[in-house]
Amino acid sequence: MPLGTAPGRDPFVDTDEARLLGPCPTVILPGDLEAKLVVDHELARRLLTSRLVSRDARLHWPGHRRGTGQRHPLIESWVGTENALNSYGEQHSRLRGPIARALSRGRIERMTGVITSVADNLLDRIGSSVQADVVEDFAMRLPLVVTAKLLGIEERREEAFRRATAALFDTSGLADAAESQQAISDLLQGLIATKQERPGDDLATDLLREAHATRSAWTAQQLHDQLMLVIAAGIETTVHGIGSLIVNLLRRPEQLHLIRSGQATWDQACEESLRFRGPAGAVPLRFAVEDIHDTVTGEKFEKGQPILIDFGAAGRDWKAHGADADQFNIMRKPAPHLAFGAGPHFCAGAALARREITVAAARWFARFPASQLAVPAESLTFVPSWIVNGYIQIPVLLGAGADA
Repeated sequence: MPLGTAPGRDPFVDTDEARLLGPCPTVILPGDLEAKLVVDHELARRLLTSRLVSRDARLHWPGHRRGTGQRHPLIESWVGTENALNSYGEQHSRLRGPIARALSRGRIERMTGVITSVADNLLDRIGSSVQADVVEDFAMRLPLVVTAKLLGIEERREEAFRRATAALFDTSGLADAAESQQAISDLLQGLIATKQERPGDDLATDLLREAHATRSAWTAQQLHDQLMLVIAAGIETTVHGIGSLIVNLLRRPEQLHLIRSGQATWDQACEESLRFRGPAGAVPLRFAVEDIHDTVTGEKFEKGQPILIDFGAAGRDWKAHGADADQFNIMRKPAPHLAFGAGPHFCAGAALARREITVAAARWFARFPASQLAVPAESLTFVPSWIVNGYIQIPVLLGAGADA
């Protein structure tokens, strides 16, 4: 089946159709590239944690070496970078380690006050308005500002970073991937130059120091791509993590009541939302290091074959999450989800993303306890992407506000 989301179409329509074809149907990606789309939760987990599956196209995708991966700029933009996302083995450990250390528990605790302050400032701007757009007025702006402060990006460049990174996730064919790549590259070169001249207490400075470390020196391209990874992963997916949690609670007010009454926590709501509609869809690409035979499902993967793990589909797999997997229920018996991946490539920024999502949603409903969707939930439109999963707009009637 061809894979690609039309503007406004719920990506789960595609994944539900794919699931009818088995745990791992073949799909067609941009550039007529064939890949195995994994929609089965347990198969996805086995592949994510296996040393026989790699994200390094340079090492493990013969098609990339022959130029196949460069036929379409969207695919190339995701597999062609030299960062922790697209690496394998010792190289992956060398590139991921500094990011994980920089996003330590201590730094995230220090960032909590920043996240709360940013959220409250954005809610102050909305103020006594009758209606607002959760995406445009709140969810889009919070992780942008938080990530900018985390990296030490100058405030005047924040919106430029947001515009450039957003185009990376559009798979409708409307975005100019090459132009987006160049815009991000120019902005990152400016950030690197600034931090070389004026180091700070920020993630960009930490990574710049790592790039020049004697033991694990990075190339200029690796530093550039590492920063691009942090920006892309830190902004767009968190936008949709916040937006989806707020929508899920607006659609199911009895679930919000469970939190307000103390029967459930914001952490529970966040985890269920990540399972039910996690912000990551299917991020290209992984590759079989050698021939793989999954004895549980009978699925086979040939050496070098492209593999696409659909994290969103895995979250709706009834075999892993029960017959009501397509329902949002924060009291659900906890079952590990794959919203942040698993294995060596588990998202290094997961703790920060969780903190942003929970703080943002809690502050929103504290400020606007009577808010409700301004349109029928069925009319909400989705980002035209199979890489991320979220809403384009979330118009909300605010009702009577409350003091934060």
